[in-house]
Formats: sequence, structure tokens, C-alpha cells
Amino acid sequence: MNVRFFVPSADSERFYERKLPIVVGRSDEAKFRVKLDSVSRKHCEIFEKDGGVFVRDLGSTNGTLLDGELITVAVPRRIPPGGTIHVGGVAIRIEYAPATTGGDDDETASVRVKRRSPAQPAGGNTAQPAGGNT
Repeated sequence: MNVRFFVPSADSERFYERKLPIVVGRSDEAKFRVKLDSVSRKHCEIFEKDGGVFVRDLGSTNGTLLDGELITVAVPRRIPPGGTIHVGGVAIRIEYAPATTGGDDDETASVRVKRRSPAQPAGGNTAQPAGGNT
């Protein structure tokens, strides 16, 4: 199953379509990278099970939130279509997308994170995607 990862930036929202399962984290092993110190190397995994999309925290230091609620480590939680996960302060909205033909299953997405200035409100720009859009 393919899903779309929507990452907001100051002036737009970009998306990446990827095939599941996928690990979100800051290491080179993660297939969806968030380059931020508050994100663990292997932060969480998003996978398909019984036609649904689930997230499982992989023992991250700062935890994974699903729609604002901290999830239990290693206990899978179903992500509803349009649900939002937070990893290290970065919001990623998850939309289910129909499977597409072609493409490389090993594609890797990476987001560049803009540091907030002290004057910027907490709900401001937290991530800026870099390359890899489909």
C-alpha cells in the first residue's frame, strides 16, 4: 500500500508518496528522514496490517504522538486517514493513497528542518521538505 506523507512548511505543504512499510528517523537507514536532533535514528515505523495503516514507536527518546496523544512504545496504533503523527516536534499528516504503478520502492524522502527563531510562535514553520517529491 502506498501512503502520502504531508509535511507543512511556512508557505506550502509538500507531500511524498511511499510504499509501506517505512521507518521514520534521522539515520541513513530510515526511509523517511527527519534531520533534527530531537528525532531518534529509528523513531517509528509505519506499516500496513489488515487493510489499515499503523504506527509503532521504536523506543524513541522523545516519543511519537498520534493526533496529539503519546503512543505506547512498541504497541501499534491505527492511523486514521488524515491522521497526524508528531516526531521530534515535526508534524506529518498521513493520507492513504491508491497504489500507483512504477516508481522505486527504495526511494527515500528527507525533510530539512528550519530552526525556529525565539520570536517565532510554537505553531510556526517546523519543517521544510527537501527533494524527492512525487
